[in-house]
Amino acid sequence: SIKAFPSKTIARRQISSNAGTEKLQEECWKWVFSPQKDFVAGRDMFAKLVSLKPQDFWANLVYGACLTITGSAVQGEGYIRNAKKIDSNIPHAYSLLAQNLK
Repeated sequence: SIKAFPSKTIARRQISSNAGTEKLQEECWKWVFSPQKDFVAGRDMFAKLVSLKPQDFWANLVYGACLTITGSAVQGEGYIRNAKKIDSNIPHAYSLLAQNLK
């Protein structure tokens, strides 16, 4: 489930600070930790973040989840699998992949 994220400290450690992406990162993480989610807005924000940081586990995972939830499960699966390749020790990617099974 997308609600199962680690603490903000752990999540933010995964995305290193960069002057060009700092504001976008903050917007993305505010979205992640907000109780009400607009998944289309999340998809658009995390698409930008993935384009800037293609090797970021959390950016790929959340983007893949947003794609899946907004009806693009096949495309979303690629980003979730990419997150799993980046760090196979974090179980969130496996949970999201299981949700794609039909």
